[in-house]
Amino acid sequence: MLRSIWVRGAFVVLLGASACFSEAGSAGSGGSGDIGSGGSETSSCELGSEGCECTAGGSCDAGLVCISHTCLAPSGASSSPSSDDGSSSGAPDDGSSSGGLCGNGELDEGELCDEANGCVDCVLVDYACNPYNQVGCGEVQTCDRTRGATLNDQRTGCFQEGQAGWGAPCAYDPIDPAMQCADGLSCVGGAYHASCSAAECCTEFCDLTDPSTCPDPSTQCLTWKEVGMPAGLDNLGLCIKL
Repeated sequence: MLRSIWVRGAFVVLLGASACFSEAGSAGSGGSGDIGSGGSETSSCELGSEGCECTAGGSCDAGLVCISHTCLAPSGASSSPSSDDGSSSGAPDDGSSSGGLCGNGELDEGELCDEANGCVDCVLVDYACNPYNQVGCGEVQTCDRTRGATLNDQRTGCFQEGQAGWGAPCAYDPIDPAMQCADGLSCVGGAYHASCSAAECCTEFCDLTDPSTCPDPSTQCLTWKEVGMPAGLDNLGLCIKL
C-alpha cells in the first residue's frame, strides 16, 4: 500500500543512482600488472571496484564497503569503513569501535547494522549507508534513499549534506543540496506528508519497532522496502500520512 510513494510522485520517472554512486574513473594508469622498464609496477584500477580506491563520495560497488579509502568485501573487513575524508564511519568486524558491542542486538554508535539479515560484522552488505544514524557517509554528507530503474532497485546513498528541513519542498536524487532533505529526513510525495502542500516534501525516518519515533500522531511508521529488495535496513521506516 506504500509503493507509490517510493518513486516520489510517479512510477514512470526513472533516474540514475545518486551522487554517491558517481561514474567510476581510472585510479591508475598503465597495463595490467606489467613491470615497466623502470622496475615499477603499473596497474589499471576502477574507482569503486573491489581492491581499488573508493569514489570521491566514499562509496563502492554493490556489496563492497569503503575501508581506509579502499573498496573491500564486508567479510574481509578488518577495520571500520571510512568516509571520503578518511574518518571512520562504520563498525569494524570485531565491533571494537563500539566497545565490542557488535552483535548485541542494538544499533550502537558507529554501527551500520547489528547482525540482522543483510548484515555481516555490523556492516551492511547491499546498502551503502544507514539513513537512521548516517553511518557510512562522511561528516558533510547525508544518507538517503536512491532511486533505481525499478522499485526493487532502490538502495541508499550519500548526498552532499542536505539543507531542507521537515516539511520543506525537496527532490528525489537531488543535484542541489538545498533540495536534499537534512539528516534523518527523506523526500516523499506531498500527499503522504502530514503538513506540506508541495509535490514532494521531507519527512522523518523512523524505527518500525518503535512507532513513537514518528512525532506527528497523524502519521504512521511504514517500511520503505519492496518485497524484492535485498535484506538489510529491515527496521527502517518513514513517517507517512495515509
